[in-house]
Amino acid sequence: MASDDSGKRNKPATMMSAVVEDVLVCVHTGAAPFDHEWDAHVGAASALCERRGEARFNSLVVTEGGGPNARQRAALVKALAGKNTQLSIVSDALLVRGIVTAMSWFVAGQRMFPVGQFSSACDHLGLHAGRAALCEREVNRMRRELGLALLRTG
Repeated sequence: MASDDSGKRNKPATMMSAVVEDVLVCVHTGAAPFDHEWDAHVGAASALCERRGEARFNSLVVTEGGGPNARQRAALVKALAGKNTQLSIVSDALLVRGIVTAMSWFVAGQRMFPVGQFSSACDHLGLHAGRAALCEREVNRMRRELGLALLRTG
């Protein structure tokens, strides 16, 4: 997964993330994230943990198949060291399964869910229906911005 940023900051975004209450919500296209996008995502994860003053981190990721390369995964592992993590990764892409497996060796508390099980992904994070709906709205806002079809969850 190439992620060299040279001359690519004016290319279409490959991912977006936003904080919804205490959950970092992330959407990936089918392309690998650029380093500057991933670094901003890791920064948002660190800031969320610091702001909450807790060693707990919740994240909901919806991806068309794009995901971090080895260097990017290492940066996230470092940022989440010592944190109680709950990660829900929602995707039907086989490549993502490999990424999740590699990450599971270093980051506990993550599970992968097919797109049709979005509500189970939210349950894994302990989100009640209202918070899950807020996250779904944010996922679809980011998907629209990235030029992706809306996520149909029910």
